[in-house]
Amino acid sequence: MLIPHTIKITGTNAAVSITAGIPASAKQVDLKADSGNSGTILFGGADVSSTVGAPLAAGEFYDFGPVSLSQPALPDSNRWSLPDIYAYIPTGDILHVVYGG
Repeated sequence: MLIPHTIKITGTNAAVSITAGIPASAKQVDLKADSGNSGTILFGGADVSSTVGAPLAAGEFYDFGPVSLSQPALPDSNRWSLPDIYAYIPTGDILHVVYGG
């Protein structure tokens, strides 16, 4: 049975790595914008900013599917490299990260 890990990140109008410095990798990663958010979270690579990234509106989620060779992965290409995934989170908004495997 897979036991997922969870991270709750509260925004400060800054782009942050979703693992906040914790070196981690996972086979499955889900990002969910809290339903009470007032702004839009943007996520992607290290170039994420207040104007660059894929949007997550309040209540929306993104499921990182199986790792492909074009995505940030460890050398075995079977896991997501979490420190390489960034999110810009408006002040007070919340991003929930669930990962495992």
